[in-house]
Amino acid sequence: METLIPSEQELQTKDGHWYSLRIHPYRTADNAIEVVVAYFEDIDRMKTALAYAQSIIGTVREPLLVLDENLRVCLCQPVFLYDIWGD
Repeated sequence: METLIPSEQELQTKDGHWYSLRIHPYRTADNAIEVVVAYFEDIDRMKTALAYAQSIIGTVREPLLVLDENLRVCLCQPVFLYDIWGD
């Protein structure tokens, strides 16, 4: 919090439910942290969908990549790396 960089963590409850915790500290004009805004977001459905997608990717026999909107690799099968680099 001293750097004023917001932080985010994913937390799982004892019963397995997922939440995102975001913390944003704010300083006053005299350089004291006076306010910290913390909020939770329910991400359980997103985590469940991601696990489901990963299980599908794991069963496909062909090399497969999942790209984001900027064409960066989000997920890939190990066989894809083997086919490309021969490791």
